[in-house]
Amino acid sequence: MYRKIRKYASDVHIYEFDPKIERIDADFGVRGKLEPLSKIGQPKPDEEIACKINATFFGGNAENYGTLVDEGKYYTAPSPNYLDVVFTKDYKLIITHLKNLQEVAYWQGNGFWVVGGSFSLVLDGKINITNTAAFPHYKERHPRTAIGQKADRNVVLVVVQGRTSGNSGVNANELADIMLELGCINAVNLDGGGSSEMIVGDEIVNQPTDGKERPIGVALIVYKKKEVKGMKVYISPSTQENNIGVGNYGTEEKRMNEIADIVCPLLEYNGFEVRRNRPEMTLSQIIADSDAWKPDIHVAIHSNAMGGTNSGQARGCEVYGYLIDGKVTNSQRLSEAIYKEVSAITPTADRGVKNGVPHKFAEIVTVKATSCIVEVAFHDNMEDAIWIMNNIPQIGEAIVKGICNYFGVQFKKPADTVDWKAKYENLVAQLKNILKGLGE
Repeated sequence: MYRKIRKYASDVHIYEFDPKIERIDADFGVRGKLEPLSKIGQPKPDEEIACKINATFFGGNAENYGTLVDEGKYYTAPSPNYLDVVFTKDYKLIITHLKNLQEVAYWQGNGFWVVGGSFSLVLDGKINITNTAAFPHYKERHPRTAIGQKADRNVVLVVVQGRTSGNSGVNANELADIMLELGCINAVNLDGGGSSEMIVGDEIVNQPTDGKERPIGVALIVYKKKEVKGMKVYISPSTQENNIGVGNYGTEEKRMNEIADIVCPLLEYNGFEVRRNRPEMTLSQIIADSDAWKPDIHVAIHSNAMGGTNSGQARGCEVYGYLIDGKVTNSQRLSEAIYKEVSAITPTADRGVKNGVPHKFAEIVTVKATSCIVEVAFHDNMEDAIWIMNNIPQIGEAIVKGICNYFGVQFKKPADTVDWKAKYENLVAQLKNILKGLGE
């Protein structure tokens, strides 16, 4: 989140974010070339740039003074004049002096990146200005750029305006006070002066003192996931309350609604609008409800049964879509995306993507939205039925992953998840008793 405050007769531009949600990366753009901040940064297909600031000191042909490690690759060695700013793979900002290449190699494997900084500002929750010998300007007021981290692991990027009308800039003690006031427990000064710059989205929010962007060596870029806009998903778990599975499976309606209980909030967490049928609905009511809401896709969730003399013989997942010979439909793409994820977690061979048109499945041929029917496994087969009951969360997550893949959205999972193992421990014990009884 971006905001601006006034402190020490200067504009202070602040961007704070959770690094587990928004990704921060070091980027030098084209290697060996100084470039303006606006030209540096390459988001992944599912990302967009949220914020970026200038980072390291540079000069001559050097893009970075001090250590530079990025994406596991080592570029420049430690320098006694520059602090090392490490962002670890457990999302911790460390301000240190790397002593040798052995320490650098450690952070190649355990850090996202390492860049060079100048003097510290805050260490362990207290103002602590060290490593100033090579930076005599620390006592003077200038435009400044800094990075810090709060106790909750949120990262704080700061650019202080200076050398412009109404903005005096800050010295090291003043910048340290700002970072401490913002809640940082560790913070370090980066390159400043004419290089100080912050871009939020695609807007330069401060005034570069050269009157234009200065070409720099290395930037820190914050990426966020693209917002999913206007993507609506209708989830239709089975309403077949009379379709009974083997053993302690119960009804198809009950088990598929348990899967939908996982699918719907997880889709919402990934940015989708979600609507769901109700168990008391008839099939025609479900289709009318879906059509009226006008979703982008309609996904029905079922468990299967072979029936007849072959009851209990078939196993595995299959997905039905609207398939046309010689043409790849969106329904086929959706079916294949979901099938790929669900079939990857089943314990047996699976049955593929099939055409629902010849079967005249209403949620394929009648519903207006791009649709598919996921048959997760066979509830008339004891092993499949047990697998479904023991893997409700995993099946739900696989369906959501498939939907995300169909839309080209990067799947994300909440950090704090339900302890499903404990939730189903009692159920597993019951199933074991059932199997034991069958064996007798």
